[in-house]
Amino acid sequence: MKKLLLVIFSIFFVLSACKKQEQEPEFINHPNYLLGSWVYTNIDNEVQIMRKLDNLIPDRYGFSVLPNGLFVERRNTGECGTGGNFIFKDNQGEWQRPEAFVYKVQVPFNETLLKYNILIDFVNNDSLRFRYDYSPN
Repeated sequence: MKKLLLVIFSIFFVLSACKKQEQEPEFINHPNYLLGSWVYTNIDNEVQIMRKLDNLIPDRYGFSVLPNGLFVERRNTGECGTGGNFIFKDNQGEWQRPEAFVYKVQVPFNETLLKYNILIDFVNNDSLRFRYDYSPN
């Protein structure tokens, strides 16, 4: 009987630990998780996947979250340069962190002000997974 109770308790403990892990994102232990430069690598089911680098790459989407609320987004302008390559431009905006897993961003782009939220699924010292939320702020 003791073995049966031990097995049941062990299964319950493992399942509850797994369930908690699925619900809560993993974060590095820092008050501003996204500080630094992040460069796009791919997308998986509407989840953006980025890696942390020292600087943004000239011809790839990315953004830098800097201290004091400064946000720099490098995105393609929609214009083509020589050889048919897209032209990328840095746009300087602002970020705020109203909630632990949410970054609120405002950044100009093509004469408009983009407003969106970055909803973090996972972040560590070199990897970021998040979703964009373009609903009204």
